[in-house]
Amino acid sequence: ELWHRLVCDPDYHFIVAEEDGKIVSTCTCIIVPNMTHGPRSYAFVENVVTDSEYRGRGLATACLDKAKEIAKAENCYRLILMTGSKLESTLNLYRRAGYDDKEKTGFIYCIWINRNANDLCTEYTGHFAYNKPLILR
Repeated sequence: ELWHRLVCDPDYHFIVAEEDGKIVSTCTCIIVPNMTHGPRSYAFVENVVTDSEYRGRGLATACLDKAKEIAKAENCYRLILMTGSKLESTLNLYRRAGYDDKEKTGFIYCIWINRNANDLCTEYTGHFAYNKPLILR
């Protein structure tokens, strides 16, 4: 039911890159209606993940570029990216893609439900099992 809800939401965009017949990189771009700036929506990017065997090929960058295209097409005034990664290589990927880590300060309030907080601090490196709503080539 959750998958159906997300796929049917016109403001929720799954962006994926496919190689070797499987999804190997992905990000999510969510358009958020907003009352300010015109009013103009903003876009939120999260869940940027690339299979460890496919890193360094520009796939995450291609997914992020697609998110920018979507945000521009939706006339968003801003594209926000959040990451839990502290790896300099990951942060540099986002900087090279044009994201500024100095402009704003973000605060996160997490609500843990039946989970150990440490469970959320591991990096996923397995294969994806998503349907293919949007494929980059």
